[in-house]
Amino acid sequence: MNTHTEAPQSPLVTVDVHTMGRTFDETEVDRWELKAARRALRNLKSVAGGQVMMDLLAGQIDAGDRYHKELVAASGGTFRESSTEFTVRGLSGTDLADWFAAQAGTGRFQDKSLLVNAHPEHYVEPPTYTGGMVETIGGHLTRFKSR
Repeated sequence: MNTHTEAPQSPLVTVDVHTMGRTFDETEVDRWELKAARRALRNLKSVAGGQVMMDLLAGQIDAGDRYHKELVAASGGTFRESSTEFTVRGLSGTDLADWFAAQAGTGRFQDKSLLVNAHPEHYVEPPTYTGGMVETIGGHLTRFKSR
């Protein structure tokens, strides 16, 4: 080992957790932490949803709006509206389309928590931008509308 350019190798560290009369490895602890993180995020989205979330994210949303408008303008017409396809198992395409149309057709998703909590980066359905969502796309907060 060249002491001038290489850091010494650290030994592999593992952790086992002993609780409730059992031993759990790091993989199980990671699962617990992921569940806890999801609960915490659901809680934050529920208490800081709607206009509160829009106000908190206003600067980032404005920056995302500017970024996407500039991207579309600079593309000379090559960038435009896009669509996303989903592959769903255990539910027919017709059932999913009917549910989605019933939700979006009202201009609002009736169970906002279902859609907002479907992904960690679904931040909020904007109160004044019905049928839409604010989420991260391409590293930028993006406001879009489903129709």
